[in-house]
Amino acid sequence: MKIMLRMPNGTNAIAQAELVRARREGIGTASDGSKTEFLLQTRYGNPLNRDKLREKVIRPALRDAGLPETFRTYDLRHSHASVLIDLGVNLLALAQRMGHSDPAMTLRLYGHLFEGAQVELSEKIDGLRAATEPKGGTVVPFTRPQSVGKP
Repeated sequence: MKIMLRMPNGTNAIAQAELVRARREGIGTASDGSKTEFLLQTRYGNPLNRDKLREKVIRPALRDAGLPETFRTYDLRHSHASVLIDLGVNLLALAQRMGHSDPAMTLRLYGHLFEGAQVELSEKIDGLRAATEPKGGTVVPFTRPQSVGKP
């Protein structure tokens, strides 16, 4: 099953510009001039292996970002999930974003990050109640109309 995830507009624009630049510079083109489907590839058009990806792409990006080179791709993934949880993202959306087949897996991996969720939920309910309290005037109680034919 193929799952398509929408990227934020800014990220999408950056990725699109990078793809255009890569094609213009011959990235995605094998040494014989044929086009390949791999953006990260060797000069022969083969997919870049994991170690080369780390050496040629990930480590330089980490250095540029001021992060330690020992930072793992998994750490970036976990940080992404943590930020989304902190933003209050829906669990199902988070599970889809992380590629988990079931939100229960997401809870098993990231459930510890939901600590304090009940306090936050209570505060939101209190805020909603306060926002809907009457601001003066009379509150008319709701009474159920009696059905015809019933005493």
